[in-house]
Amino acid sequence: MGTPVSSPRLGLEPIAEIGQKMAALVAGFAAASELLPMALLDAAGCATFLGLLERLQRKIAYTQLVITARADATQIHRLDPLLAHEIDLMVADPQCLANGEKQIPSEVLREGMAPQRNTQAFMQAHLHISAPEARRRLTGAKLLVAPDPHDMAVDVLPAASRYPILAQAAADGSADVGNLITVAGQLDSMQPRIEPRADAATLNTAIEETLVHEARTGEPKSCGKALRDWGKLSC
Repeated sequence: MGTPVSSPRLGLEPIAEIGQKMAALVAGFAAASELLPMALLDAAGCATFLGLLERLQRKIAYTQLVITARADATQIHRLDPLLAHEIDLMVADPQCLANGEKQIPSEVLREGMAPQRNTQAFMQAHLHISAPEARRRLTGAKLLVAPDPHDMAVDVLPAASRYPILAQAAADGSADVGNLITVAGQLDSMQPRIEPRADAATLNTAIEETLVHEARTGEPKSCGKALRDWGKLSC
């Protein structure tokens, strides 16, 4: 398997603080959600909680894409398996991280043969999600998350995500993230026809704006219809 190698990490205090806050949120939400089945909710209350949960789910879904992009960039599949198991146990009981009893450990990577084949394999093994779901998150990370500025040369301008208008709608929670990942993938498959055009940038912007409008105001099938309409026009 190779020898574990420790990697220095900058900004340990902010990372520890963010981890503690997120663990507290997880623990707090778990406690609040246990109270809801016993609450006397009327239709207005149900509508409120449905809306709150949807906003929360969208924020979580986009943050998953951001961290998935970073996980892929940091070669998470090379993480030492003993350390990965220790992290699995820690996040299973987030209260210990929330109250400061435990902290996010320092990175230890394996030299030589990696414990997992790639990021997708790591996610399947440690998050216990399916291959299609892992691929969906990786696709969303590739298309809707801008490259991390720490991975770029200092003289290079900050990069944007491949589809910035779709990415903004995902980041601000104004549309369903799963739907945006789907349409971003479909738009990406249209690029061989769009990119040779002189007006490619303008056309992509117009398509993105249409898709975001449909995603914010309609059902997922509305985005599909809009994209098919654009496909006919761009032929």
